[in-house]
Amino acid sequence: MNLTAKRITVGPYLLLLIVAMAVLSAMPTHANEEHSVAAELPQHWRHTTLQEPFYNGNISVVQAGDSAAPVLLLIHGLGVNGMLDWLPVISAFETQYHVISIDLPGFGQSDKTIAQLSPARYAELVHWVVKQFSNQPVIVAGHSMGGAISLRYAADYPQQVSKLIMLDTAGILQRTIFVRHLAQLPESYQWMEQLGPAKSLFNAALGKFNRFADRVTAKVLTGLDHLPDPAQLLLSQPLAQRYLYRDRTNLNAALGLIYEDFSDALASVSVPTHIIWGQQDSVTPLRTGQLLASRMQNAQLHVIAGAGHVPMADTPEQLLAVLKQALQQAPEKAVLPEFVASAQDLLCNNQRNQDYRGHYRQVRIIGCRYINLQQLTAESVYLENAVVNMQDVRLFSSETALTLRNAAVTLTNVDLHGTTALHSRNSKVDAAGVHFYASEQAIRLTDNNALYFSVSRIVTPKQTVLHGYSLGSQLRMQ
Repeated sequence: MNLTAKRITVGPYLLLLIVAMAVLSAMPTHANEEHSVAAELPQHWRHTTLQEPFYNGNISVVQAGDSAAPVLLLIHGLGVNGMLDWLPVISAFETQYHVISIDLPGFGQSDKTIAQLSPARYAELVHWVVKQFSNQPVIVAGHSMGGAISLRYAADYPQQVSKLIMLDTAGILQRTIFVRHLAQLPESYQWMEQLGPAKSLFNAALGKFNRFADRVTAKVLTGLDHLPDPAQLLLSQPLAQRYLYRDRTNLNAALGLIYEDFSDALASVSVPTHIIWGQQDSVTPLRTGQLLASRMQNAQLHVIAGAGHVPMADTPEQLLAVLKQALQQAPEKAVLPEFVASAQDLLCNNQRNQDYRGHYRQVRIIGCRYINLQQLTAESVYLENAVVNMQDVRLFSSETALTLRNAAVTLTNVDLHGTTALHSRNSKVDAAGVHFYASEQAIRLTDNNALYFSVSRIVTPKQTVLHGYSLGSQLRMQ
């Protein structure tokens, strides 16, 4: 994008503030932000400081367990806790592993920095740290931002990782879609449990309000995406970073995280991977875990009931049980449904809140809202004046696989095969982990559209990574 071509406005800064404030408000905090490692850690653990060459500062490293045992490296997420989030995990596994946990530059007891932080740069530092302690492949576990760093490390240094474990990983979805999720309200509240039979009425009312609020949020964010984005300039200007990032490490790291594209990492990582998610995570949607499990080569998703974004604090016993399984067992790969030819058609006309699964010939959804198509195969799907969610769907058509007319559709783990994979007219598309296979034109646009792509790709006729957004009648990625 040419930032000098248009007048830069303050509008996109609202997007950045929403991201930073929503992420940070969900992070665990310590009563004393300047925490003392010595006060928190058992005396038999080994605490050292290393001078690292990437940000030219000191980083804090904690080791526990036998140095001759297999290495389990733990990478934390955003928040002032740093490595302290991992205390229950270190204690549980120090008798079986050489556990190493670090405070990343800018966090915890490591030195602060105003240089731009990013998963790619952090991955380089992680590689350097590992080399200080082990000459063998290591098991890497990362939480939230640390999950994204772990994924990048496994992609960039595949020979150094024997197993990958990601907990409630942030940064995978395209940034506007991520912010839209953060702006959503909870589907239920704890106090509703006391309402008895009246709970269903309150849930229905809350659902209607949430859908209204989501439509408003989507409209606002799409409007912001029409404006130039000064964050792109910020990410490349050390002078601007010097003033904005001073004492704002979380903002620094959050911006670096949401502007990184993990499309190639998802496609390339082949090590055994376990993905762990809190079912009630309000920071990173469970949809992200489902996406990772489906689109990575050798991955399994584990969902922890009752856990939020930080399972180590929310449900530590359940988390440790899942981690033990992940460390000992190979993942069971999630797969999309096998296509089955069918003569059965599906027609939805002016209905609401319907769920459909199975195998069909043609699917037509007209005037319907809040429809779920899940674990479904068909030759083609046609949506008109409809609001639809499609997850784990495969379409194989001799013409156009998915046709949209004045529709809003959310696509997760969808394969579209056709002469044209997608034809969208005046519609809104949120596509995550979608693969477009076309013998002629992968994506055809008519009139005004808003398309958002997260780690998706056009596979044929020409390989193209799709991570960003396109507004209007032509596919122009931004």
